[in-house]
Amino acid sequence: QYNVQLLLEGDTMDNAFLQGDNSQVVPTDTCKNTVYCVASQNNFESAEEFGTLLAKHFLHEYPKFVNKITITIHRDNWERLQLPDSNGRIRAHAHAFRRIGPFKPFTVVTGEKRPNTNLKLSVTSGFKSLEILKTTQSGFVGYPKDRYTSLPESTDRLLGTSADAEWVYNSDLVNRGKIDYNAVSTMRIVPLLFVNINI
Repeated sequence: QYNVQLLLEGDTMDNAFLQGDNSQVVPTDTCKNTVYCVASQNNFESAEEFGTLLAKHFLHEYPKFVNKITITIHRDNWERLQLPDSNGRIRAHAHAFRRIGPFKPFTVVTGEKRPNTNLKLSVTSGFKSLEILKTTQSGFVGYPKDRYTSLPESTDRLLGTSADAEWVYNSDLVNRGKIDYNAVSTMRIVPLLFVNINI
């Protein structure tokens, strides 16, 4: 499930704010419907690809006044509830889910296009609140101590942390459509789960 935010900008939109002229305002209802229609009419494998499709759509649909769009996509993770059936066997429920969290991947796609210029796309992705717990092999020793230090050194302890990360894709590759976004995302997240954190 994607939660999508669209922010449209234009070099000539001042009158919408200064004089109440809506001739260059794309209604929020149109934005919402466009998200659903672009999703249903296209095949895509990642939030990054979906954001790129949306950016291209709006910049081509409204070339006279939409010059820039910023699309932020948060992905919600859901899993099917496992419940006992009438015979007591645990089975996946047909239509009940629970949200997995607080880990939340995100993508920000920015597109810019002005008359007589090429479309420019940029993509940033990442995640927030990846919670990690190590139950052993994490030491904390050799740190400076002063009269206010009360923490004893330990060569083995529990370690819990929450990680946020983001990465920016090469804009040339983004504009050429040459990136496997899912593979890159996996390469960024998996090492954090197995790294030997020694603090």
